[in-house]
Amino acid sequence: MLTNTLYDTVRHEYIDSSTTTVVTGGSRTAKLFRIVVNGGSSAAGTITVYNNASAGGLVVAIIDVATARGNSLEFGFAFPNINGLTILTESFANGANCTIVYQ
Repeated sequence: MLTNTLYDTVRHEYIDSSTTTVVTGGSRTAKLFRIVVNGGSSAAGTITVYNNASAGGLVVAIIDVATARGNSLEFGFAFPNINGLTILTESFANGANCTIVYQ
């Protein structure tokens, strides 16, 4: 049986509310591959991605859910987060949700 080390270790985090999610922190680093933005036609909110173990510091991306919903934002080079990976979701409404794909 063949195994693919990359796909054996890829993880995801599903977020469907306004919250702060520390995906990785401390000495554990992550590579961010993709953010999938979902929700109905009236979904709203903001997703802020931080290269940090808390909601502060270096901002990687700020995503408007109403504009991005139904799309997958891909980081083709597997953005390395050397200080951790934190996702801040604010004002999530009307079924807004996202999936963070990382390793």
